[in-house]
Amino acid sequence: MHACAVSWINVLFAHGTISALEELPQFLTEVRRGKPPSAELLAEMHARYERIGHSPLLEHTRQQARDLEQRSGRETRVAMRLWHPKLAEVVSDLTSLDKICLIPMAPFSVEVYRAAAEQQLAQLPAARRPQLRAVAPWGAHPRLIDAYVAGIVETINESVPVEQRAQVPVILTAHSLPSAVIRGGDQYQQQFLATAALVAARLPQPVTTCFQSQGADGGEWLGPGLSEGLKDCATRGAGPVVVAPIGFFAEHVETLYDLDVEARAQAQALGLRLLRVPTVHGDPGLLDALCDAAEQAIHGSTASD
Repeated sequence: MHACAVSWINVLFAHGTISALEELPQFLTEVRRGKPPSAELLAEMHARYERIGHSPLLEHTRQQARDLEQRSGRETRVAMRLWHPKLAEVVSDLTSLDKICLIPMAPFSVEVYRAAAEQQLAQLPAARRPQLRAVAPWGAHPRLIDAYVAGIVETINESVPVEQRAQVPVILTAHSLPSAVIRGGDQYQQQFLATAALVAARLPQPVTTCFQSQGADGGEWLGPGLSEGLKDCATRGAGPVVVAPIGFFAEHVETLYDLDVEARAQAQALGLRLLRVPTVHGDPGLLDALCDAAEQAIHGSTASD
């Protein structure tokens, strides 16, 4: 581990989530790039948040920041891309002499998060705007792959008899994106599939990939969707099926509802038993990946300023 410079501060930069239901209309408007949600969408999302009780994304990310700070010896803060606390708020005490290492908690979308960070920092006066350096995509870090594999193996071993384990299908999921984004050159799909291939190579089970949590506005989105993956498993006669959300690093509405409620109900209707792998939000392998990504960005030759 390199000795850290006092002027560098890590910032974990996550998607964002509400703290109270009354924030939901404004949050959905921001997620939808200024387009207010329809009454139907608002009611649906309100019901989802009520069903899960609370999205722990912010709490989990703050715990990850505390753990990373302890491990790296470098101050680590938390900001959100699409909700509060925004990056400009989080660094409001800094100046142009300070440096922040941005660690997007979406390793397949580093450039998107970096652009959002630059946009948020642009709101600050030049004298109060810290220097920004973003980490490189980090979703294929070996210790992160270790964590994914360990979680999948543990889930299977806890719930499936020994003689059936090698036949249990595993579905690796990440958030879907509009296909137009990928056609525009975004590397998200390519990076996710590369990470998924590393995980699949370590497992004896049949492994497929799916994209979940497609947006509500229609249009063409990355597929196959998770519902298609579950139907395929049912067609092949599978009993238990493992779903591992390797595109997410904390529990939130898209795991607690989209997987644990919606996908579980669909699996049951298809005669499947869905075994859901928890996110790696507290795994030491995740911390190792975050730590190494930051160190390489700050001290390595491939960091992007």
